[in-house]
Amino acid sequence: MPMKIYSEDEIFNLIGDAYLSLIHLGDGVDEDANKILNLSSGVDNNVISKLLCGQSWRERLVGLVLATDRGPDQFFKSLTESLFDIRGISIIPTCAVMSIAVTSFGFKYKPNVLSDLDRSIFDGELGTAIDHFHFAIGDGKEPSITHGENYGQEFENHKAFYLKLSAL
Repeated sequence: MPMKIYSEDEIFNLIGDAYLSLIHLGDGVDEDANKILNLSSGVDNNVISKLLCGQSWRERLVGLVLATDRGPDQFFKSLTESLFDIRGISIIPTCAVMSIAVTSFGFKYKPNVLSDLDRSIFDGELGTAIDHFHFAIGDGKEPSITHGENYGQEFENHKAFYLKLSAL
């Protein structure tokens, strides 16, 4: 029997609101991530790329879980493209996953890739996320701000969470 391949709509029908705990990694986040991960084998890489660059932060957070499971280095282009058309709540988690692609999966990052971005977007959250990303990969100084200015997400918490997912 052929394996079921899920569309974006089918994924969201099956996971319900599991993406909500991915915002601040609150109670139930492991259970919610597992709802998404349980579908991973039936999600095509093209669908994951579409989710990462989706029209809402919800799609992007779900895409981050799936990309991390599959290997975030494979999706680095989509991850960076998403930062050029950002959706607020996904900024810090996206940069955290990018750092894992570089440090744990050996992706060869070129520092000028993000240089054209407006760092002031979302009250400076994009700039903070980029600074944390660069510091995490050994290409910058430690940021003085520990969390995103707009949504209060902590980069290190997201990095640890997605790193844990990448090791499953």
